[in-house]
Amino acid sequence: MTFDENTLRSVIEEVLKEMGEVSGTAAAPAAAPVAAAAGKLTITENGEARKGTAADEVVIGLAPAFGTKQVKTIIDLPHDKVLREIIAGIGVEDLVKDDVGAVIGIKAGDDEITAQVVILAEGVNSLLAERCLGAPRPKRSEMAVGIKELFELPARTIEDRFLTPEGEGAAMLFVGDCTHGSVGGGFLYTNKDSISLGLVATIEELSTSGTTIYQAMEDFKHHPAVAPIIRDATMVEHSGHMVSEGGYDMIPEYVYDGCLIAGDAAMLCMNLGYQVRGMDLAVASGQFAAEAACAAIDGGNVSAQALALYRTMLEDSFVIKDMKTFRAWPQTMEHWDRMFTEYPTMVAEVFNAMFVVDGEPQQHLTKRIIPVVKQRGLLRLAKEVRGALKAL
Repeated sequence: MTFDENTLRSVIEEVLKEMGEVSGTAAAPAAAPVAAAAGKLTITENGEARKGTAADEVVIGLAPAFGTKQVKTIIDLPHDKVLREIIAGIGVEDLVKDDVGAVIGIKAGDDEITAQVVILAEGVNSLLAERCLGAPRPKRSEMAVGIKELFELPARTIEDRFLTPEGEGAAMLFVGDCTHGSVGGGFLYTNKDSISLGLVATIEELSTSGTTIYQAMEDFKHHPAVAPIIRDATMVEHSGHMVSEGGYDMIPEYVYDGCLIAGDAAMLCMNLGYQVRGMDLAVASGQFAAEAACAAIDGGNVSAQALALYRTMLEDSFVIKDMKTFRAWPQTMEHWDRMFTEYPTMVAEVFNAMFVVDGEPQQHLTKRIIPVVKQRGLLRLAKEVRGALKAL
């Protein structure tokens, strides 16, 4: 079955109409476990799930806390709205191409939906880009896995623990023991009435590590620098996400005849250690892709040459300029093992030498600190720090 944009529009309108009827005052049919009421989500348990017989049936799995403790996404989108979009959405399985290889639409099940331009924004695990457009599969050393948990606490308690004025928050970054010495780090930041806590570590490192990411997370929560902060808090959400960390050099081709790639699918992400960026790059790339697509459609030409405006807009913006500026950092961080093992220990020993008073006569500060640094090699330390500063 093939249908055009007008047919798709009528299908969507019909779905929205049916959903609007479900969200009215009348009781939802017994077969519908989810009903919208007053803009909020109501979950009705109807017993054990039964195997379906429809070939196009889609099963949406919900966690036990969905709709009660889990009510919004990490970017504050209400779950009821997200669920409605999923129900009304279309799962794309393939890209449709013409005889010369130009993308002219998408395939969802047995249906083909034509489009003048397809914007591919399927996330970092971009299977369509790899399978249909020939984008290279990222190396394990270029990919990281992140895990995050959300802890609920009263706003006043959070402000007291972080010594912040009312309405303000705080953020912390961790390196070293939090990932058991693997390349990566930890993060903690406050929300209005919750605290987000998480870890990120490269897949390459985790594949050879004796510790899993979830075990590292459990240890991290009990670390003396973290445990008091989340004391008596209720963990209400947890999530995982893959992250591209290869920087500029892993960006694939993102302009094709009839197709553009944006966001995580274009590997637009930077982890600078002290700063992790991805959301701002994704939003900007999505805007540029839409503007370039509209310009190409208005001009009656959606070839790669016409859609190259997207590349020009990205390259003239902070997106590609910033990624080029820091293109050397991923390789620097990947081969700087001591940053995640010896250096955190060295810093702790330096502070102990500075601040511990044990009843013994003290030497001058330099005589206390230099031996600690010398154990790691002054020349090697200077070379590594110089390389890091050059990359940053």
